[in-house]
Order: sequence, then C-alpha cells, then structure tokens
Amino acid sequence: MVTLFPGKAYDRAGQLGEGSFGAVLTVYEADSGAEYAAKRFELNEDDGCTLSSGALIEVSFLSAIRMASLDKKGIIHLEDVCELTEEGEDILCAVVPKYNCSLEEAIQGGALTSNRTRLSIAISLLEAVAVLHSNGVVHRDIKSANVMLTEELRPVGAALYDCTHQ
Repeated sequence: MVTLFPGKAYDRAGQLGEGSFGAVLTVYEADSGAEYAAKRFELNEDDGCTLSSGALIEVSFLSAIRMASLDKKGIIHLEDVCELTEEGEDILCAVVPKYNCSLEEAIQGGALTSNRTRLSIAISLLEAVAVLHSNGVVHRDIKSANVMLTEELRPVGAALYDCTHQ
C-alpha cells in the first residue's frame, strides 16, 4: 500500500456505498484503529489503467484544500490518498473522516426539528460554497445526500464530492 502521507497504512473493511467515481469503503488506520471513509476511484473506461479527469480533479482539489487549511471551513478534510490492493489490482483512494449521518438522513429521520438548527446548517453550507467559489471551484453536485453532518449537526462539505475548476 502506498500513501501520500508517509507512515500511514489502512485496513479495508466493508463498502459504505457508491459515489459518482467509485465505491466508498470503510477503512481503519492500521496503527491507531481510527475509522475513515475511503472513496475508491475507478479507472478510466477508455484505457482501463488511468484515472478519469474528474477523479484526478477531485484528488487534486482535496489535496489543495488540505494544504491551504480550508478544510476547517466546512470543506471535508482529506486525511490521506492511498493505494489499496483489491483482487490483485491497485486502486487509488481518497481517505476522509467517516461521518455517521448525511443531511438527507437527518431530514428523513426527523432530527432537524429546530428552525435554529436548520438555519445554522443553511448558513454553514452557504459559507462552504463561498469558500469553494473564492478558490475558483464550482461544486457540481450539492444535495442533501452529499452533505455530511458532524455529531453537533454541523455540515461538512459535500461527501466526497465532484468538483470542477472554471
């Protein structure tokens, strides 16, 4: 396994779901046992050996956000970029914190009963979008299923999102 940030290794657990560029997996950091989500990027269908341009943009953007310390402003934190081996094939993954609940799940589960909480989430989302826009990024898939909530019901970016530079 190769990681962008030396000294980290991950063990794969189960699959959480499907993203626009590939599956989202549960992984555990080998040393600490900390649980993360890892977005597995599929290979380009044209040649079967390179990443799609959308996946490359996403990894590049998340790396730049981490380096600029913008991930504290409602943008999801990139923990690592790693290569996992699956069925003899090396797969590139973006490793991010694993959140328990999306905005969609909170709405459907009736967890957002307070207007104050709803307004706080809306304002936080607008602030995060402003951070993206001020850095030349337009998010192409903002929806409740892609917005993760912390335990304090604060939104964090769009879950492993699609983005494009203008």
